[in-house]
Amino acid sequence: MDGKISDERFMTMSQNYEQEQTELKKQTVTLEAEVSSQEEQALNLDRFLLLVRKYVGMTALTPEALHELVDRIEIHAPDRSNGKRTQDIDIHLNFVGLIGKLDLTKMKSKNPIAN
Repeated sequence: MDGKISDERFMTMSQNYEQEQTELKKQTVTLEAEVSSQEEQALNLDRFLLLVRKYVGMTALTPEALHELVDRIEIHAPDRSNGKRTQDIDIHLNFVGLIGKLDLTKMKSKNPIAN
């Protein structure tokens, strides 16, 4: 009657407030981690672009370029389950990671071993 809330109502509101604060703190940690991850990706992309600009116009792959651009190459076991021999090759570039699957059957080469 005099504008005050009951103790029970106060406790309910206080608990709801505490739960909300806990959830907001968790969300803050998650969002800060996401921002940090995005900033790191942007920095890595900038680093990679600096490397790529160094080799624009390159006509042949040199050992120096290979070592600077490529982090690792993974060659997987051959697969003959569909009647044809296929083999996955993953190329991981420095600063950007895996660039995607290569389909060597669509690539043309003067090397008869590669065809």
